[in-house]
Amino acid sequence: YNTCNLRGGTDIIPISGCLSTKTQAQPKVVIIMLKLIALMISFSFFSTPIYASQVKVGEPAPSFSLSGDKGGYVKDGSEFKTDHFKGKMQIIWYVDPDERDLNEYAVEELRKANFPKEIVGSVAIINFDATMIPNFILSGLIEDSQKKNKNTVYIKDLEKAFVKKWGLKDDSSNVVVLTKDMRVLYWFGGKLNETETKKMLSVVRQHNTKLK
Repeated sequence: YNTCNLRGGTDIIPISGCLSTKTQAQPKVVIIMLKLIALMISFSFFSTPIYASQVKVGEPAPSFSLSGDKGGYVKDGSEFKTDHFKGKMQIIWYVDPDERDLNEYAVEELRKANFPKEIVGSVAIINFDATMIPNFILSGLIEDSQKKNKNTVYIKDLEKAFVKKWGLKDDSSNVVVLTKDMRVLYWFGGKLNETETKKMLSVVRQHNTKLK
């Protein structure tokens, strides 16, 4: 059965009822064509673009900025530039709000490590475009989080800029560790297990003698 538009209305009738006499003479061909069209439509609506990773360990992370309808700082709405990461090591979380608990274990282990904020910065970048939660509701929740976690810098990414520019994993949770001059020390997209979490923390300690 299929949905057919009849004089502006929509009825559920057998596929053959939508076809002309000529078309009915070739039912197999028509059915194959309909299946192909349906497949193409499903890909166009539900497939997610894949961007090549631009963050490579040992190399500088690409620079760009977010402002206005593209994003910015949660605290005051001002323009954000990736160059603001410079000056000290940064641990950056890039998160789809729907996957905020995916790396709860790694976040807790990072909290236990208690790295001095003067040496290691904490950044949470929210992938607004990855969720169906309305922006005004999400903004309110994040603003509350910013007030509670004053040592973490919260940033809005309204158009998946970090997915497109850095190649981070969309609809997921990512962690990126940068040196004070923005070289990439570590990057992982997805769920960090115990082994991967230890690796991340080890990388942070190894590249800063004051943390050993």
